[in-house]
Amino acid sequence: MAESILFDIIGKVLVSLGQSAYKVGKSYWGARHDLDKLEDSLRFIRARVHDAEQRHEDESSEVIKEWLGRLRQVLYRADDLFDDVYTISCRKQRASGSKFAKVRTVFSSSNPVIFNRKMAKKIKSIRKELDDIKLKMDGLNLRVCLTDPEPLNRLVLERETISYVKVDSVVGRESDKNKIIDMLFDPKYAQEIVSVIPIVGFGGLGKTTLAQLVFNDERVKKHFGLVKWACVPEVNDQKEVLGKILKALSNMSYNDLSKEQIQSEIRVAVKEKKFLLVLDDIWDDGRDRWLDLISLLQCGNRGSKIVVTTRSDVVASVVGTVPEAYKLGLLTPEESWNLFRILAFKEGQEESNSTLVQIGKEIVGNCGNVPLAIRVVGSLLYSKHTEKEWELFRDAQLSKAKLIDLGNIMPVLKLSYDYLPSALKQCFAYCSLFPKDYEFQKTELVQLWMAQGYVEPLVESLGMEEDVADQYFLELLRRNFFQDVMEYKEYDTGKFMRRCKMHDLVHDLAQHVAGGESIAVEGTGAQFTNRLVHANIYRVEMLSKVPQSLLVARNLRSLLLRGCSTSTLTIKELILKFGSLRALESYDIEIVPDSIGRLRHLRHLNLSHSPIECLPSGITRLDNLKTLDVNYCRKLKELPKGLIELTNLRHLGILDCPFTDLPLEFGKMKSLRELNRFIIGQNNGLDALADLNLRGMLVIEYHRWRTNAVLEAQIANLKEKKQLKFLSFHFQYQGEQIAVAVREEELLDSLQLPPNLEFLEFSGLTGCRLSCRMLNNLSKLVKINIQRCDSCQVLPLFSRLPLLRDLTLKELKALEYVEADDFKECSSAVYFPALESLMLDSMGELKRWSKVEHDDSVHLGPCYLFPRLRGLVVSECRKLMTLPVMPHLVSLTVDVIHRELLTSILAFSSSTPVLKYLIIESIELISLSFRNLQLRSISDGMHFLSALETLTIDKCEDFVGWDISVWEGLKSLQILRIAHMMNLQVLPQGITCLTTLQGLLISNLVNLTALPEHIGGLSQLCDLGIIDCPKLTAVPQSLRGLTSLQALWIVRCPELEKRCQQPDGPDWPLIRHIPTVKFTFE
Repeated sequence: MAESILFDIIGKVLVSLGQSAYKVGKSYWGARHDLDKLEDSLRFIRARVHDAEQRHEDESSEVIKEWLGRLRQVLYRADDLFDDVYTISCRKQRASGSKFAKVRTVFSSSNPVIFNRKMAKKIKSIRKELDDIKLKMDGLNLRVCLTDPEPLNRLVLERETISYVKVDSVVGRESDKNKIIDMLFDPKYAQEIVSVIPIVGFGGLGKTTLAQLVFNDERVKKHFGLVKWACVPEVNDQKEVLGKILKALSNMSYNDLSKEQIQSEIRVAVKEKKFLLVLDDIWDDGRDRWLDLISLLQCGNRGSKIVVTTRSDVVASVVGTVPEAYKLGLLTPEESWNLFRILAFKEGQEESNSTLVQIGKEIVGNCGNVPLAIRVVGSLLYSKHTEKEWELFRDAQLSKAKLIDLGNIMPVLKLSYDYLPSALKQCFAYCSLFPKDYEFQKTELVQLWMAQGYVEPLVESLGMEEDVADQYFLELLRRNFFQDVMEYKEYDTGKFMRRCKMHDLVHDLAQHVAGGESIAVEGTGAQFTNRLVHANIYRVEMLSKVPQSLLVARNLRSLLLRGCSTSTLTIKELILKFGSLRALESYDIEIVPDSIGRLRHLRHLNLSHSPIECLPSGITRLDNLKTLDVNYCRKLKELPKGLIELTNLRHLGILDCPFTDLPLEFGKMKSLRELNRFIIGQNNGLDALADLNLRGMLVIEYHRWRTNAVLEAQIANLKEKKQLKFLSFHFQYQGEQIAVAVREEELLDSLQLPPNLEFLEFSGLTGCRLSCRMLNNLSKLVKINIQRCDSCQVLPLFSRLPLLRDLTLKELKALEYVEADDFKECSSAVYFPALESLMLDSMGELKRWSKVEHDDSVHLGPCYLFPRLRGLVVSECRKLMTLPVMPHLVSLTVDVIHRELLTSILAFSSSTPVLKYLIIESIELISLSFRNLQLRSISDGMHFLSALETLTIDKCEDFVGWDISVWEGLKSLQILRIAHMMNLQVLPQGITCLTTLQGLLISNLVNLTALPEHIGGLSQLCDLGIIDCPKLTAVPQSLRGLTSLQALWIVRCPELEKRCQQPDGPDWPLIRHIPTVKFTFE
């Protein structure tokens, strides 16, 4: 329950009482005695809170519940009071520049006597209430329990040695996966346009995991043209269900669409496609609504499938079209043990400690062979080091949670929660503020935790508060409280993104332990209670006033208004009513009232994407503000001049805002740890960053060339900012380019960049070269992006970077060579050893890769070229004729390049059968061949090849044809060759669109059963060759109408040869008008 968090809240209040400012101030409040008694009472109560929580869980005692609820209310009041005092004392200290000796001036206001009396009165009131709570506690016979189940200091100190997540193998579901795939491919289920296969089982068995295994199987992706996933947990609104399906099918936003519009878009998305749609966690058993959905999907091709996961047998019977739903069973004991040992044992531990193995097997036996239970227990025990700890868990705890009812694994999940340190309990319970299936983003979550005061660095050596918060997240992830982890680096914003979700049962646990303190609600119809502390109200078209029932939540500390258009009057009312807010988010507000400065406790303010034009000066009175997010406020003209007064601000987000300068003396904001954008203009130079200890990402924009720019860059001391991972320089001068080009090169030479950079970008440079020294000591670079540098002629040697995976060169209009040196002379045995993706875009003067002239397309010397390069994009490089060998390309996109370059690329690419994706656009090709490719589909851009005269498709086993629009665009095609395709049974219907075709060769199509009648539409056809097509038994009747046909070859097609023999063959009358008919090549 939420009361488990009270232990930490009491600790926080005690820390506040221990602050020097309070000790100095006691005598001036006239409350020394009350403060001392208050502190004693808190310590006495805190020692017994854990026992009260446990007894409330075990006994469901209403008396203890009432006592804990009252304690909670008093503690929140005390926390607010001492937070107020500390804030005021810090403000006065900053103003006077004094130390503790002058803190007593805090109370020297215009009427200090009244202020002192108010403070003393509030303290006395809290002290009396705590005395009464303590008195009632005496009758509850609570035991002393001061120890956390797992000390947080050990958890954080071990962060370097504990992997946040063990090998995430899926155990025991391979057979289940293959059975589901067999059902998907079974011909008896292929007659319907859409068949539905339900996977049913109780929570925690792994239905979603099994569906994911099926979804990601290569055989499935190859079989279906469209494979999509939608999660719709406990959604009863039919429009919402349809909207989620539409978003899955076409990634289209549905918030502004009517139900009818959504239905129409769904039809478009599946039209004439053979699709697989996975609908995860279905609860709706309405037969009529389900039939309505199926009818929408009838536009797809025959053999399409829907896989549904559900806990309900009733739902499975309603939605399924197969004879029986797939009922997912338990793991076997052997599979359960394999999963447990993957998660619970450290390397070598299983082999060296047989006693631990025996204890582990006994523990697994209590987990009921349920995967989710095994995962959370195994992950929990990974952090237990001794046999004694494992035994204690087995004997004193797990036996209480033994799975008697296999449909309920909540006791085991709750046990894993009980073993969390109290700080992590708060963080976990806070996750109930978000709806089920919410995609958590680590950065967002840890900032909200920090705003609530859940994160406290234990010792300075452990790093920043943000570092500790990151470890909190990783520990919850390691213990399987999060799942479906997606890790990637979002280079457009420079952020390392770690996104994840919660299993719906784990979310149920978060709601349970939050005890009604948190709520996520769509719309304003919910009834709120006075227990509410954190509220997330989303998808309200216009929040014109504060919901009346929300006003009872006087202790509200988080209010997230997402997808809500909020009026200024509403914000004013929120400020007036909820003075305890620590976190406030509103994504759609036009005017922020100045009264926001009254929210003295506010730590987190997110106004991103709002149409605001200015921020009020009241924001500068938010002394405790840690996060200010105005990213993508595209009308915001400037930041408040007094922003530097926010001495506690740690995270400032200002991406994509139109202002071009920052407030004066910005460098005084020494608490900043995350700043995603810094502007060099009239007010600040790069030297303003000298004393800022920044982490994460930073975009540096030069909107003005400053006289001392080179010196300022040296003072900035960027090389010492070792936690910066993403750095981007944008040069956006106006009318100064020529004057500063030379100094700009000097600036680049003087830059000493952070050594741990992973992403580096330059755009808008006016000089002729990028400093070669710039890359010194940047061995961790993963991505480089150089763009819009019109005069750049010399680049650094990127090939020397051992970890570089992604290189983008764009709009370098003067560049003739990527590297000035000969890559034959590269010092390493491998050239670009890690490069996976390369883009060359809009470089009109680019001639060759290397300045030294040789045949770039030849594999040269001992230097192994591009061993990991998989993706290449070349666009608008009209003078580029050749490139070095890139033997492992999987994806190739070319657009507006010279045809000789394309021929060169395709030649060395087709020498290895790995190219899977080819996109060709805006190229006036005459001849094009596809050979030895796993060719599944072709970009719609093919229809732009209007000048193409010859097309060869050879040994592309997966080729089954193109959309008719592709063939319609080949308006000049004269020769078509189709050969060596095992799977091709009929010629593409689009061939009939080739009205200019003069020669058609069909060769080695061993499963081709017939020539279509529409071949008779090829009125210009002069030559037709049919070779090694043994299953062809006749020519089409329409062949007699091809009066332009001059020559026909039928070779090694036994049945067809017999029918076409002169004069008695049955098909001879259809071909007798052709001047030359041959059955051999002689």
